[in-house]
Amino acid sequence: MTSETRTLVDITDIAGVEFKCKHCDAQILYPIDRLDPERLLRNCPNCKEEWFFFGGDVNTNDFDLLRQFVLGLKMLVSRKSIKAQISWQVKGSKDDKEKS
Repeated sequence: MTSETRTLVDITDIAGVEFKCKHCDAQILYPIDRLDPERLLRNCPNCKEEWFFFGGDVNTNDFDLLRQFVLGLKMLVSRKSIKAQISWQVKGSKDDKEKS
């Protein structure tokens, strides 16, 4: 017998978007209800490490793509007209994979 454990997050359960600097581990949380894509930080507020490539066109500009994604997420979370439950599957932890 095979068993599978999945973790799903309903889109309406998303309370915020968090960024963590890979250089200094500083974190910043943007609550979804107050999230303004135009105010997202491009650099770490602590060590000033650049988080996203900024420049070029839409295909290479990480920061613009992130802002579009965040704006879309914020709009989806607040929509009452969607008649389907939307969930995102979260990857299992390393420990979960070793147990299978």
